[in-house]
Amino acid sequence: MVVWEAVDSSIAYVIRHRKVGEEEWTEIVVTMNFFELTEMENCEVYEVQVQTVCARDTSGYVESLLMPAACNTAVEDLALHLNVQVFPNPFDKQLSLEITSEEYQDLIIEVLQLDGKSIRRQTTNMLPGKQHILIDNLENLASGITSSV
Repeated sequence: MVVWEAVDSSIAYVIRHRKVGEEEWTEIVVTMNFFELTEMENCEVYEVQVQTVCARDTSGYVESLLMPAACNTAVEDLALHLNVQVFPNPFDKQLSLEITSEEYQDLIIEVLQLDGKSIRRQTTNMLPGKQHILIDNLENLASGITSSV
């Protein structure tokens, strides 16, 4: 979402945006001082500019703001270069992960119930080499199957 300081005398704002490297701009007129850029292509960077329209005058466009789109990648498209060992299996109140990575990468580790409900989620920055991660406070799990995959 792009948000800018409102101008008291404005009647509208012209937002123009484009993918970095393209020549053509897409323009949209809004009356509020924010705009949600949707339909961005995966992993692309977009350039956004705002122009204020007043009853008697119109400003120039402000300096470009660069907005990176999210990078959503399916697991089968990733070359994770990870080796993961989980213990103990089955686990009780805590779960230990030993992860070896060949490169720096951000990981999201999520513990799920059998029905798919997330019970713990954490993010970690993996450095090349071996890292130990402890996920604790899992004692509130319902009794039954507590194994890791």
